[in-house]
Amino acid sequence: KGEINDMYVRDISKKIRSAYRTKALKGEFTGAYAPYGYKKDPNNKHHLIIDEEEAEVVLMIFELASFGKSAFEISQILKKKELLKPRAKLLKMKNKYYKEMWDEHPYDWSPTTIMAMVSNDEYLGHLICNRTYISSFKSRKQLRNPRDKWIIHENDHEAIVSKELFDKA
Repeated sequence: KGEINDMYVRDISKKIRSAYRTKALKGEFTGAYAPYGYKKDPNNKHHLIIDEEEAEVVLMIFELASFGKSAFEISQILKKKELLKPRAKLLKMKNKYYKEMWDEHPYDWSPTTIMAMVSNDEYLGHLICNRTYISSFKSRKQLRNPRDKWIIHENDHEAIVSKELFDKA
């Protein structure tokens, strides 16, 4: 009985992965939450639209980076302006991912977060799927796919930053 249950779970896992891959190949956003600066379209949850308030912060980050500011300097500027970091904003809006440190330090932007944002092609309007995978249905550990296995749809949604600003940053 245990072996049959294991086979059933393995089969369901393959079907779910296949469904997500099919959606990604069709150019549909499949993430639980939109990247910082975007929100899911209320009329189509598989499409991203710009969140004006967050987009201003993203644009500021790219502009500061293009002027030669380091990720640490940018994080300190955002902290002084008391702008909520992405996880704290998600906690506030959706009540998800609670950790005491996000409650106690909601403005402490990590330089790693800044670097990830500045190198994220999604801010150019591209939809990127299949960045990570899980090796087995029994594991929850995500592994990174090489870039050539990513599913990229260029100009899928409105860009927050221009190509020139992105390259300069």
